Amino acid sequence: MDYLKDEQLNKTITVLKKAVDVNKSCTRAYKLLFELNIDSNPELAFDYLYSLGKINSNFIFKFHRKIF
Repeated sequence: MDYLKDEQLNKTITVLKKAVDVNKSCTRAYKLLFELNIDSNPELAFDYLYSLGKINSNFIFKFHRKIF
């Protein structure tokens, strides 16, 4: 996955944030933003997870192992 390389990470996050700005219901963008931030910025990651859960609560159950 090229987007996980350090030099591409900031670009990836920027693109995902733009996707959320364009479409507030973009579950894929929220999911990836959660995954990319869970280790480095857990508070922000949970904000993305919360937004994802508001769109589709089934996603919270899928990520419970990453959270705990």
